[in-house]
Amino acid sequence: MIPGLGTVLLNAVAERDVPVVQGLAVVFGVLTVVLNLGADLVAHRFAPRAGVAA
Repeated sequence: MIPGLGTVLLNAVAERDVPVVQGLAVVFGVLTVVLNLGADLVAHRFAPRAGVAA
């Protein structure tokens, strides 16, 4: 069975494999930014005047 990213991260921390931990931190960070950007774009699509100053 193929391990998930969480399992890979836990194993890398246990084995002190710093490059793998750093790479997964970048992956999780980029994923978070992309998901937040997508949520902002969807919110703007459904309420386009929410960002306009009065």
